[in-house]
Amino acid sequence: MRLIIAVHIGLAMLMVAAMLFDALRRRRKELRARTSLSALRHIEAPPTLHPVIDPTRCIGSGACVAECPEKKPLVMLNGRAFLADATGCIGHGACAAACPEGAISLVFGTSRRGVDLPTVSPRFESSAPGVFVVGELGGMGLIANAVRQGVQAVDAIAAELDGVRCPDGVVPVLVVGAGPAGIAAGVAAKAKGLRARLVEQQGDLGGTVRSYPRAKVVMTHPVELPGYGRVRLRRTTKEALIELWRSVLDHTGVEPEFGVRVDGIAREGDLLRVDTDRGPIRAMKVVLAVGRRGRPRRIGVEGEHLAAVRYALDDAALHGGRRCVVLGGGDSALEAALALSAQPGTVVTLAHRGNAFARAKSENRERVEAAERHGSLRVLLGRSVSALDGATITLRTAEGEAEAVAADEVFALLGNELPTELLERCGVSVRTWRGEVYAPAMPED
Repeated sequence: MRLIIAVHIGLAMLMVAAMLFDALRRRRKELRARTSLSALRHIEAPPTLHPVIDPTRCIGSGACVAECPEKKPLVMLNGRAFLADATGCIGHGACAAACPEGAISLVFGTSRRGVDLPTVSPRFESSAPGVFVVGELGGMGLIANAVRQGVQAVDAIAAELDGVRCPDGVVPVLVVGAGPAGIAAGVAAKAKGLRARLVEQQGDLGGTVRSYPRAKVVMTHPVELPGYGRVRLRRTTKEALIELWRSVLDHTGVEPEFGVRVDGIAREGDLLRVDTDRGPIRAMKVVLAVGRRGRPRRIGVEGEHLAAVRYALDDAALHGGRRCVVLGGGDSALEAALALSAQPGTVVTLAHRGNAFARAKSENRERVEAAERHGSLRVLLGRSVSALDGATITLRTAEGEAEAVAADEVFALLGNELPTELLERCGVSVRTWRGEVYAPAMPED
């Protein structure tokens, strides 16, 4: 009997210890969440898809936090989920799918920061009939979602063209852009037996990924590519990802046509005439997957076209020993500044007109703070460019204080403009989103 009582007491003590440990663990998580929320009050929502949580419907299951594949932008606080670091969200949508009560909506933009996107239907057809918009151009920067959109758009096209005869000299599907979304659309069309052409303005494939700095780690997610199979990548380099796209094209036999610039799209009866620098292409359907990085934002001062001013960073090692000024407050600017500061003898200044890096991921902000403490990187916030020549760049505060910074090279990484002129010439309307729920259905696994 005494043995039984002792066993019961021991089990009870273990249960109490487990409960205390769990309570302590939850308390620590809440303390970290409060610290994160306090430190990020100035951070705005990112210009991509992100969650908004309805506190009246959230039951505190924690499923959204558990399912988020990123570095925990979502946290639990007082038994409810909160978006602690919006910049860490890149639009997976896994949180909304995991919520058992439907308390999470996926939105673009905020009331303070609007996001301009082409108007599309749930099947990604734009306001121009027959013209589909997928991938980064439609606001989906996440590679996996861009791939799924390309496949889903072709699924919708295949259903619509089923049994329809294609006239002579007309291609059933023209895909514009050889990035992840465009390649996915091209291989999906071939897998469905649809004759398609894939054209790309640049001289090689990769889309936005190609513009990343050399060896930049790219986050992606498992996806299914028709005619190829399941791609299981979590963290990989830019070079490895481009090689993956090459293997996909080799395996499926899809052959992109490089160096073809699309200037506009016009309707001719039931067909579309796509005007290119190599002559018109007539198609029944068009998939636009051109991305948003073709038009970098300019500095807006005299001298912005000087040879010393660059709008992308390919290989930081090529700029070792130089005096470099990086302009911008997003992830591209911070990552470029960090890569340059790691080169021997390089003097790097990171300047941003805002008072905080509100659009950058917490990981990059922390790395910049560490580099600044170490002395390898100088950070100037609240500065705008007032003058630029071949040797210096003049930065001015809101109060009018000016400082001339020596610069052998200036990297203006200020983001990219939506190609509105091309969209207008294609008949595609653009809408500004200010926190409204995203209309098209999220891609499914």
